[in-house]
Amino acid sequence: MIYSPFFTFVCLVSFPHLVSSACDPIPPLSLRIGNATITDREVVRWGLGVEFGTPPQTIVAALDADWNNTAFWNTSLPCGNLSRPACSWVHGGSFDESGSTSWKRTKNPDMMELNPGGDAINARGNDNLKLGSDILIDQFPVYFPKPRVVPQNGIGMGPDSTFVNFLFDQKKIASKTWSLFWGWQGAEQAHQMNGNLVLGGYDKAKTGGANLTSKFSDGIGCPSSLLVYLSNIVVNHADGKNSSLFGTAGSALRACIKPDNPLITLPENVFDNLKKFLPGKPVEHSMGIYPSSLAYEPENVFAGNITFTLSSGLQITIPNHQIVLPNVAVDADGKQQMVDNNKTINFGQARQGVMPYLGQPFLSSTYLHVNNELKEFTVWEANPTTDTELVPVRHNSDDSSCDDDGSSLSGGAIAGIVVGVVAFIAIVALGIFFFLRRRRNKNRDRDSKAGLPLVEVNQGLDDKKQDTPQEMDAGISQQAPVELPDQDYSPQELPADVPSHHR
Repeated sequence: MIYSPFFTFVCLVSFPHLVSSACDPIPPLSLRIGNATITDREVVRWGLGVEFGTPPQTIVAALDADWNNTAFWNTSLPCGNLSRPACSWVHGGSFDESGSTSWKRTKNPDMMELNPGGDAINARGNDNLKLGSDILIDQFPVYFPKPRVVPQNGIGMGPDSTFVNFLFDQKKIASKTWSLFWGWQGAEQAHQMNGNLVLGGYDKAKTGGANLTSKFSDGIGCPSSLLVYLSNIVVNHADGKNSSLFGTAGSALRACIKPDNPLITLPENVFDNLKKFLPGKPVEHSMGIYPSSLAYEPENVFAGNITFTLSSGLQITIPNHQIVLPNVAVDADGKQQMVDNNKTINFGQARQGVMPYLGQPFLSSTYLHVNNELKEFTVWEANPTTDTELVPVRHNSDDSSCDDDGSSLSGGAIAGIVVGVVAFIAIVALGIFFFLRRRRNKNRDRDSKAGLPLVEVNQGLDDKKQDTPQEMDAGISQQAPVELPDQDYSPQELPADVPSHHR
């Protein structure tokens, strides 16, 4: 059977797709971010729409990088002074476990998760989670939301995200990575655009120019671990003038990217500078769906942009149509309606000692890629487009995208074949060498007996002096990064205020 490895070698060389097809990267999974209709009250909410339970109930969730586990509200929890439809809008839907035939309550109700800020959520149960048209996660675990706050349902996207890990372990995605463009939520149709969540890769079409890559922070002060340093925040006025919100040149501000937060929050002194540079007449504050944001009368309202400069020099500009929005509230039927002609500017003041948060308005102009395996993230200024160019991210150490069901060659089998081929070639070469040597000796004996002169070939060539290999010049070593002075912050909760219906 000595011909068998040789035949296999010929096949591998002639038909390489037999091997490469087994390890082709799994394509990234792209999920739409935008308005979705919640099942329980037929109201519309912006976020990631998923189906949970059997029959499926549509839940509209934010992406919560503070937590590894996912938390959904349920229909039995109180809503305070809100009507049920309005409460459903605020939560992004409430899952009715009694209406699902596949629901399984947790066997360990004391099981909980702590986030970096020390907050806790308790396990609730498991059910089937459907993403898009054809991705199903069997018996996906969900937790109760954090008590005493009224956030939107949250898909846990933390460093050890159960959501991402399930998809990776089931070989639905090629790596434990996720990328986000939150989309545009402007007042006019021209300023509205769906975003997307890409799992196992990123959307190259939505990245623009330079980027900044940073390691996860330790989580202290920044519960999402997505910590950046801002060297400046500039108000770009409509007349072309620029006003810096930083009083001291060369200073830096630590800020935490928070995909679940509907506002951008700033420390008191920076927030006061922002208000000083904004034209128009302020009113109390927005009474609509952004209750802690700035609000202004419509005359002479701010018409410029706001630019964030990161420590690397990367600049991210949020256009006016994503900053200045109508003052919208949710009525008793769970529908959005304009309260008045005032305008909302989605910036708020951070609580004393709490790190500033870069929330969803920031992510309307920033493309974020998070790599939970390398514990790092990358940001670009977003290229807002409906075009899509999905690029898979797969680490060389992973074999997650290779089939192991016997339908194709595994890495071990390929390695064995290669070793066999090399051994076969060596045996053949050795056989040819001995055959030619034996034949030459026979010819020499024959020629000697015939009286012909023998020609000796000098086989003893002078040994060449062997140089000792030298290492390459290491050049200039990379200087270890120097961190700015640490300051501990307590994690900031989402505003406890909830939108009330228009009276």
